[in-house]
Amino acid sequence: MTDDAVALLAKLKDPDEQVRVDAAQALHARHDPHAIEACTRTIDDGADELHADRTPAVRCLIDIGMPALPSLFDLLLAPGELTRLRAQRAVEGITLALPDFQAADPQGRDARWRAWWQAIGYAYDAAPEARQPGVARLRAWAAARK
Repeated sequence: MTDDAVALLAKLKDPDEQVRVDAAQALHARHDPHAIEACTRTIDDGADELHADRTPAVRCLIDIGMPALPSLFDLLLAPGELTRLRAQRAVEGITLALPDFQAADPQGRDARWRAWWQAIGYAYDAAPEARQPGVARLRAWAAARK
């Protein structure tokens, strides 16, 4: 691991939210193997006032794609509602970009993806006992893709 990567990882513990956001984004930009961990740790940092469900980490995780998906499963069960919402947004972005849901027209893609998501049965704002089966289905779906 380079000295730069070590320094960036250390910044993930900084009390300043923006320092943590910048460190996670820098790791992502470098394609560092610790980027997924950094982004999941900072998923609640740097939220836009108008779009609280989107943070820099959510965007980075979507950009990383399928390799980031397993890191989001536990966050889908997190105690904090906003954490779960942000994790859901990342899962949505990752899965919507998959070839499984691509179609010549965007409406067809969206309809195919929505039907799949409904079958997964996860909602960030559902009761804990209702969220767990959805996460289990998502884990099984991801495992079957390997």
